[in-house]
Amino acid sequence: QAFVRGAAAIPLISTAGSGVQLKTIETFELGLPSVATSRSLRGIGYRPDNCVVTDDPIAFAAALQAAAANVRDVDGSAFHRRQLKALDAAIGLG
Repeated sequence: QAFVRGAAAIPLISTAGSGVQLKTIETFELGLPSVATSRSLRGIGYRPDNCVVTDDPIAFAAALQAAAANVRDVDGSAFHRRQLKALDAAIGLG
């Protein structure tokens, strides 16, 4: 975690695959600023305010530069609570 916390912004890049990405969940739970492709958010119902989403490579690079220049950590506990609530609801459905 110390290595990840040392980054000004986290790039969450995914263009293929399935399932929820652990790196996305960890980034959001730590409250770190990020730039994500829409595929990296698959399975995620809530996106923190300090995460920019774009699938355009030029816009992605620009958003990453902007996020690094204006670091905005948020309280990741809200994301964590939402994830647990959604998990409990899904388990309740069977």
